Amino acid sequence: MAKKPKAPSFPYDEEQTVAVTFSRVVRRGAIKYLPRDNPVMTGATLNAIVEENGGADVVRSVEPR
Repeated sequence: MAKKPKAPSFPYDEEQTVAVTFSRVVRRGAIKYLPRDNPVMTGATLNAIVEENGGADVVRSVEPR
């Protein structure tokens, strides 16, 4: 059985594009991300969201793109 690639961890590579699933509702300015969303963003944006919303526990999963 092939090994699953390890998911990146906080802080995320600022140049990497990732698909994210959040564990709860998070905000970035006027944008609200819901747990059912699967937005694609840069690591820099994800780092800012994590810092603004109380830490790495807001991220359920991260998949590099």
